[in-house]
Amino acid sequence: MHMTKPEEIDKFVAARMRRQSRLTDDEAPLNFSTVVSEAAFRRALGDSEAGPAQLRHVVELAQQPNVTLHMLPFAAGLHPSMAGSFTVLTFDPGVALPFGYEEYLVGGHVVEDQDAVQRLADLWKLLRSQALTSDECGLAVGAVTRVRIRCLT
Repeated sequence: MHMTKPEEIDKFVAARMRRQSRLTDDEAPLNFSTVVSEAAFRRALGDSEAGPAQLRHVVELAQQPNVTLHMLPFAAGLHPSMAGSFTVLTFDPGVALPFGYEEYLVGGHVVEDQDAVQRLADLWKLLRSQALTSDECGLAVGAVTRVRIRCLT
């Protein structure tokens, strides 16, 4: 299995923190829209220490005007993205062509073929159409959190 070398962890954490800071940049924050499975929210609450804090952080970020969070509920059933996560990055016209990134158990890869990128973009649109709206997502996250807290007490 692919494992990060201990000496590289600080470098990866620093890079991730720089990327996250772009969401709250005062001058030019990135627009970020995501669809997250309900299962991911529920699994986060399984870790009684870090999970709830991570979930609160995600919900706080989703309050930013440039961040949109959608939850794909269990009721959506089976969907074509169950094999792994993916990202589609788009840019202002003339800056760069869109590209994708697919993640899997032992790594990931960049997708530059524009037909494949379009298929990923179409898949994102499909998932988005099956997901809860931002307002519904906030209510659902609250409901998931309360259910888990009740179970722990």
